[in-house]
Amino acid sequence: MMVKYIGITNPVQLVNGKLYKCLGKEYEFYRVIDESGEDYLYLAEDFEIIEPNPAQEENDIQYIYRDKGVYVGEAIPQKRKVLHFLKAFRPTSATSGKVFDVVSQQSVDNLYNVCYEYCGFFWSETDIYHFEKYNMPLNQSFLNFVLTKTSNI
Repeated sequence: MMVKYIGITNPVQLVNGKLYKCLGKEYEFYRVIDESGEDYLYLAEDFEIIEPNPAQEENDIQYIYRDKGVYVGEAIPQKRKVLHFLKAFRPTSATSGKVFDVVSQQSVDNLYNVCYEYCGFFWSETDIYHFEKYNMPLNQSFLNFVLTKTSNI
């Protein structure tokens, strides 16, 4: 889906009145590809939803979980290797909150949101859960990094 930014311009991140590709909604945030070319979470209230051109929709987003408006990617061939890498680390921090499934809109029993860090990259149990269950995409530069680290697995 495409959204129009209606907040205050920050030329490094978002420009007022400009259209951006939105990969999905997570809680009260939209995951938007900003001026850096990377996807980040921004408050949904700072955007207007623009109806996508049906001819462009298939090119912009591979799959949409239409009932929930959640972006769901296609499984990558190296998914098993990536999951092995993501799960190989000890948590660096934890929260008291459970993982929240953005598709079912429910907390996941017995799965708490812990965070991981390696070589300046950060990810959470929520990221692992959604990547594993729904093929939700990881940040592309992080995915490239992981794939170089797992090339021998």
